[in-house]
Amino acid sequence: MMKNFRYFLVAIAAMTAFSAHAQQLKFGVKGGLDLTELKLEDAGEMFKAENKAGWFAGPTLKLSLAGGLGFDIAALYNQRESDLGVYYFDSESGDEKKIDKLKTKQIIVPLNLRYAIGLGSAFNIFGYAGPQVAFRIGDEVQTLTDAKNEVAEWRLKESNFSVNIGAGVTIENLQLSANYNIGLGKTGDVTWDSASHQVLDELKHEGKYNSWQISLAYFF
Repeated sequence: MMKNFRYFLVAIAAMTAFSAHAQQLKFGVKGGLDLTELKLEDAGEMFKAENKAGWFAGPTLKLSLAGGLGFDIAALYNQRESDLGVYYFDSESGDEKKIDKLKTKQIIVPLNLRYAIGLGSAFNIFGYAGPQVAFRIGDEVQTLTDAKNEVAEWRLKESNFSVNIGAGVTIENLQLSANYNIGLGKTGDVTWDSASHQVLDELKHEGKYNSWQISLAYFF
């Protein structure tokens, strides 16, 4: 993880160096939705996560160079959700309720290299790819229980690394884009007990997020 993070810092340093030769530098705001897929290693059918919609928003910066090349970087609040189909006991109401949203709250920092074809900044179609670092800001641990016993524990890493691959279109100050975000390491661990809830039979599975993202940005 630290090796990947160093690569990310090198990429930021390269962007800073290129900024001296920038033809255009724009600040903006960005937001969008993602469809997240949580994969649990060797978990079988015990935890079969379903895709859930999440969202992200925050400031972004776009740097345009000669020949259609450019960079963009952002700092976005991101909330992702997954459905594990687990139930818990609400001690206040005395009812059994379903845990239908396992939430992950992070600040994500994508840094993308772009290549655009079109009429400069007024209208263009572009492709992009680059690394992304995410930092946890929500709870580290979420405990999942049924009506009687603890069923599972979701422990989220402090940070994780991924890459983006996508394309988009720019029309004046608006930018619409879509990308696939691929996790390169584990996002966290899910630890669960056996069907008999025996602690000695406890198992742990690594979890990794991948997601499709659609975003809209406005540059001032």
